[in-house]
Amino acid sequence: MPSQSLPDKNIIVALTWMKMISHPSQEMNGEA
Repeated sequence: MPSQSLPDKNIIVALTWMKMISHPSQEMNGEA
């Protein structure tokens, strides 16, 4: 079952990174 945990964590990390990168980008755009 570790095979499913690996992709699952990878997807969560990717989503978190995308959200983290998108958050500051949108905030900066809104302030600018």
